Amino acid sequence: RVWAVLEAFASFGFCKAHAAAFALPTYQSAWLKTHHTAAFLAGVLTHDPGMYPKRLILEDARAFGIAVLGLDVNVSDDVYRVERVGVDDEPPPGILGEPPRHPPPDGLPDARAYGIRLSLCDVAGISADEVSRIIAGRPFHSLTDFWHRARVSRPVAEKLVLAGAFDSIYGLGSTVPVRRRGQVTRRDLLLALADMDGVRVRRGGSRRSVAGAEQLTLALESEEPDEGSGLPEMTSSERVQAELEILGLDASQHVVDFYADFVRDLGTTRSIDLLRRRSKAELLVAGVKVATQTPPVRSGRRVIFLTLDDGSGPVDATFFEDAQGPYAATLFGSWLLVVRGELRRTG
Repeated sequence: RVWAVLEAFASFGFCKAHAAAFALPTYQSAWLKTHHTAAFLAGVLTHDPGMYPKRLILEDARAFGIAVLGLDVNVSDDVYRVERVGVDDEPPPGILGEPPRHPPPDGLPDARAYGIRLSLCDVAGISADEVSRIIAGRPFHSLTDFWHRARVSRPVAEKLVLAGAFDSIYGLGSTVPVRRRGQVTRRDLLLALADMDGVRVRRGGSRRSVAGAEQLTLALESEEPDEGSGLPEMTSSERVQAELEILGLDASQHVVDFYADFVRDLGTTRSIDLLRRRSKAELLVAGVKVATQTPPVRSGRRVIFLTLDDGSGPVDATFFEDAQGPYAATLFGSWLLVVRGELRRTG
């Protein structure tokens, strides 16, 4: 009987060398994640998380209570950094109308004393030289100071503004509806950036035109300009959209949060609640697509493995060939999905 079990395992099992090669780093990673959670996840984010995108690793960090700290030209480095924060920081409880970071579930390490700062290298289109100049030139006290000393391209500077990298300098980024009258916004900074770029382009023109253009940027020389143009600040959804386009991740808020009422009305089951459902129960799950795989199988038939992220954790779904039908194009071409299936629990 023992031989029969081993023989059956041999049909799909790994060889010993392969198993050992996975087992040792798995044990080491588990120990690091338990005892140095924030540092381990910051390292994973810096050195490529493999098949899963960084936004899913950030969501895993949030599950341990780790604060996700936004891009900042005066703090962010070329790697993800760990910073100490207060347990109730990022965001402060109740004050800004946002929930505090809740403690992780029982059995998981509490890492609320730490935050992970996003890396400058994640900005789309930024070069290594531009990152080096930003790090070498700081601290910057204004956008004008940054523009003249960091010497980055206008597209990169605009992406930094849209991603919130100057929010701490100008006190921006809050979603509080009551704002100080005349306070500048990210859109104001984009206008000022266009003015400064115009000065750079027209340096060979008349002194009068250059002086006039420079005058437009003088309001940004202080750390917090007194007056804005009246343009509204970016909404929460606009900020998340900018983060996804520029950084490839939703740092300030999970994108599924904007559809929370909709998916709840559909009767979906969240990842965190799957263990409470019976095996073979038919249910709905919803989330952002984070991975699709179609590995070769012995039968030669295509199997699609799909991973969704619903904000509470990942959900894995398997589509065999007879269940793919007309939905394969949707699986590969859509990013927000609702899936109906049968729950399979093992172990």
